[in-house]
Amino acid sequence: MVLVVNELSLHEQFNDVKEFSKALLLLMNLRNTAIHFNRDIFHNGKLYAGNPTPNLNLYEAISKLDRNQQRAFSSWLSKKALWDNDFGQPHPDTEWFESCGDIVTDTALGEVGYRKIQGENWALVSFSPSDWNYSPIRVTWKISDGEIGRNVEVPNFWENDTIRKKLEKLEPPLSSWSELRKSSIRKFTKLSFTEKCFEDLEQIPFNSSTAIGLEKRFRILNELIIETDKTGRRSQRGHELYNNFFTGDRGYFSDSSDDEKRDFKNELTFSHPDISGESIFCPWHGKIRTSYIRIRFHFSSIKGSEPCYIVYVGQKLTKK
Repeated sequence: MVLVVNELSLHEQFNDVKEFSKALLLLMNLRNTAIHFNRDIFHNGKLYAGNPTPNLNLYEAISKLDRNQQRAFSSWLSKKALWDNDFGQPHPDTEWFESCGDIVTDTALGEVGYRKIQGENWALVSFSPSDWNYSPIRVTWKISDGEIGRNVEVPNFWENDTIRKKLEKLEPPLSSWSELRKSSIRKFTKLSFTEKCFEDLEQIPFNSSTAIGLEKRFRILNELIIETDKTGRRSQRGHELYNNFFTGDRGYFSDSSDDEKRDFKNELTFSHPDISGESIFCPWHGKIRTSYIRIRFHFSSIKGSEPCYIVYVGQKLTKK
């Protein structure tokens, strides 16, 4: 489960810094519980714009905290900031997200709602007390002129006991590339991971954000195959996945450029996993932009009746 702080739950509800300090202590206790279960709480840049009191913005309120609390909160803001750079998915102008009649597209609530719709295990964490101390929170995905695309219920946590009980029931998060490999082979049965595809990745230090990103891309590929028949024809859901993640400048997957196909032909050619002496050319790739990690796979095999070979997971092969 990916936990994200709900910046909307910081809405000038505190009368003074003392009240805000108590609420901040509750939030940091929630984070400590998450850390106990080898997780953390992420936030986006909009948290900085929050106003804890009617007269103080977040920076001003932090400067008036006890020095130890100030240090702990500031450290979290700096080291775990900008989860949207690692995980955020841009949305076209023709679609948006609403909750309680308000547009929440570029908020943590909107992003978590989108992730839930995509089948990912994301949840909110809110300041307490606030107007957002209820769960679940309904988010509506609207597409083209207000047409309702889908509703989703977003889990929201603000009490320590509740989040602890939830985390106790979950599988522990990935903590190594070896665990990612084993988990991916087990979960994504429509993908055919070659024996050595993770070798390059295992040479670099483990990063949990990158692991989450890779798992997401494996999930998308796996679902795309499920939603594609043996002739290569995609279902409505398959078209949705393709349009969302395989097109546009910010798509998670793309084809290599013609120059890359020419200049890096050898690097993008791999031994065929099932046919001795044969090779397959794999210009299509999934991207983790923040860490320059790539997934090389055989895109022409995206048919429901054929394996999709994952031939390489590791550092970018087309560096000039």
